[in-house]
Amino acid sequence: MRNLTLDQAKVILSIMVVMIHVGFLKDYSSSVNYFFTQSIFRIVVPIFYLVSGYFFFRLIISSGFSGFKKWFLTLLALHSFWSLVYLYFYIPFDSTNLREIFIEVVKRYIEGYWHLWFTMGLLGAGTCLYFIRNLQSAKLVMIALLLFVCGCIIQYSGNYHLFGSSYLDNITNKTHIYRNFLFFAFPFFILGYLVSRDGVVNKFGNGFLVFLFLMSFAGLCAEGALNTFYIGDYKQSFDMLFLLPFVCFSLFLVFLKSERKTSSAIYTQVSAGIYFIHPLFILLMPKFISSRIVELIIVLALSLIASFVLILLSKRYKFIL
Repeated sequence: MRNLTLDQAKVILSIMVVMIHVGFLKDYSSSVNYFFTQSIFRIVVPIFYLVSGYFFFRLIISSGFSGFKKWFLTLLALHSFWSLVYLYFYIPFDSTNLREIFIEVVKRYIEGYWHLWFTMGLLGAGTCLYFIRNLQSAKLVMIALLLFVCGCIIQYSGNYHLFGSSYLDNITNKTHIYRNFLFFAFPFFILGYLVSRDGVVNKFGNGFLVFLFLMSFAGLCAEGALNTFYIGDYKQSFDMLFLLPFVCFSLFLVFLKSERKTSSAIYTQVSAGIYFIHPLFILLMPKFISSRIVELIIVLALSLIASFVLILLSKRYKFIL
């Protein structure tokens, strides 16, 4: 049986991704929109990585290398399919140099176009973890926290321009330098894996988890508020926040403790459908629709409808979802 609360939470998290990409509060206030999309809503992707790491352990235990191989190839096919779907939007049509076009397409494929950095992050995280899966839990936790803190430092150094206008500042302001499989996906993937391997969900009571979540969430809001106040440049993105591991870890465990069960995977499938298809509707949105709220409603409605079509297609073509 599946965890119904966790599956339903995935749908909400996918909707939050759409809200981030649409910038749903920009019409009201750029500052308020920045606060929500660059702090509170940043819990989405880490939780998805936690969930993936959690089920990765079960896959390895039940199937070993054959399970890992199947997981890797399935995910690679999924990434390749959606990279092809969005190819039109990142292929450099203004270039006539075939070599330059090829290099740019390969680069975008490896980095992951727009939201597809998530799947490349999964591939890298799962592959790395497979080879060190038997390390002691304490060592894995240290690796996870060290890598995540390094990623945060790189991101903050760039966003606050701690290196002035130097070459190093230019490097730290490149998103893929810190928002990648090593500094972002791998740490949360490890934590999800350990939750499953060590039976962590049974080691904490609901009261403690709720307390940890509320305290860390308050800290996350404070961190986001400070960034909103001091940055002032709303083009700077904060994918990584120092309090994210505590917020996401505690919330994930709260979801896992839920006793609501289901035999259907529909919510997970709808969540995946919304996540992968929504950028297409944002990119194709008519220019005369200037209201962000209206755009959000349209994108969500179309994504929801499209997700059911994708679910039907995925029964025949597994690589779609």
